[in-house]
Amino acid sequence: MPVYVFECKKCGKIFELLMSMNSTAEVTCPSCGSKDVTKCITAPAMVNVKGSSTSSSSDSSGSCPLCNLGGSDT
Repeated sequence: MPVYVFECKKCGKIFELLMSMNSTAEVTCPSCGSKDVTKCITAPAMVNVKGSSTSSSSDSSGSCPLCNLGGSDT
């Protein structure tokens, strides 16, 4: 199952969810409980032959690297 990155429009929290591609479940912010969230566009995770994985979906700063959500305004 893929990991999706969302941003809450109410509190600005960026979070990841592991969910089916066919899921129709409504996404709720884990911080404030708002259902007003936006799915971020992210690069897919890549898995090498030995089984370890790398992902560019988000870094430890909590920012969305591809759409610059949650990052600084530099």
